[in-house]
Amino acid sequence: MENIQHSTFNAEQPAAGAIIDALHQAGATLVVEDGKARVRGVKVPDELLAALREHKVAVLAEWSRRQEENRDRYGKVPTGEVAMFGRDIPLTHAQTLVVTAYAFRQPRPVHAWVMGRASEYHALGVPLDEQESMACVDLLCWQRNHTAKAALEWLAAIEECATNLPKKQTEKPAAVESAGTKTKE
Repeated sequence: MENIQHSTFNAEQPAAGAIIDALHQAGATLVVEDGKARVRGVKVPDELLAALREHKVAVLAEWSRRQEENRDRYGKVPTGEVAMFGRDIPLTHAQTLVVTAYAFRQPRPVHAWVMGRASEYHALGVPLDEQESMACVDLLCWQRNHTAKAALEWLAAIEECATNLPKKQTEKPAAVESAGTKTKE
């Protein structure tokens, strides 16, 4: 166990959370599908994989608890380090509208965080017209506990739903026009 240098992983008392944290610190991702745990990303030490196998039930329970805890972050200001996923997600105009509406329907402290993050993008030389939407993507990813790919899929689904909505009727119905009655607009 000497080759594992992660402070959260203790081979003598491997807690489920420590195993998950050690995987994350190693650069790996724990993926849980249909009750099966898989490690994706980088190769992790055999000792860590053995601990995962040995404590699988506890790790899956802790993973589920964390997922549930992270599920309802809407309206909360991000804390800690928040990844800058906005740079990795090219947005369509419709997606930009959706993600900014998502962010700015929230309480003012969230708006302040978005503006602060937009300033960070400005310092990185991001064009002015993209800074705010990138900050909103970062907020979305943190609040929904998404990766960049999952956020893009969510935005694409929202955009598809929006394009399938019935168009707002802006013209007079043909039946009203042909009847010769006047309607108020």
